[in-house]
Amino acid sequence: MLKAVLAPANQEQNAFYPPSIYEQHYNTATAWLISKVVSMFSNTQQLINIIEPFLETKTVGIKDGYIEIPDNCRDFLDAAINVKSDMSGVCKEKPQILIDQEFKIEQRRTSCISRPITILDQAQWDDITTHPYKYPTYNNPIGCFFGKNKIKVCPFDIPRAEIRYVRNEKIYKYGYITLPDETYIFDEKNTIETEWNNNAFEYLYKGIVTLYSVWAKDSVIRNWSNELKQIGLM
Repeated sequence: MLKAVLAPANQEQNAFYPPSIYEQHYNTATAWLISKVVSMFSNTQQLINIIEPFLETKTVGIKDGYIEIPDNCRDFLDAAINVKSDMSGVCKEKPQILIDQEFKIEQRRTSCISRPITILDQAQWDDITTHPYKYPTYNNPIGCFFGKNKIKVCPFDIPRAEIRYVRNEKIYKYGYITLPDETYIFDEKNTIETEWNNNAFEYLYKGIVTLYSVWAKDSVIRNWSNELKQIGLM
């Protein structure tokens, strides 16, 4: 990534771009890209591929009508419950199925389907839960954040839910050793590797290039970036 950022500026990494600044730019671009994907999130494969290293899916128990969001949650995405296809109740926990025949029998017996929990604000929650006949059902369950890490759900007898969220990112660290001539070499032992996969490279690259061009006050690379944007490469 560092070599790719410096290529259009025709600079050597030792000559101009301090590793401490690159590290800051990398972590800033990471936070920006995660927030951007979350703000646009849908079940499109492209977005899932980008955010996949940080995407968590967990089945959590519901206690006293509340889902507790895990401590490592950065951004909550959605939640769902598994209910019987006739809406007569919530499905039991998935049994341990070892052979194909057991799977077919269990599938016929349970006929479970997934129903999303619609997240509402407080006013909407109050309106629906006190409505005389439009009450939440297994087919249309609802939820509302009460505090930062708790979601109250209705119907209140739902025992568990599957939640999906983006976990907190690790801080990227670019390890390096400073040499007597004030240049530096990469130090793998003291590096905390990036968590991104290749699907995010082009988007992360755009963010770091933008930060670098502003920091360096480099009009050449800024114009180069603008030209790539115009032809759809950035």
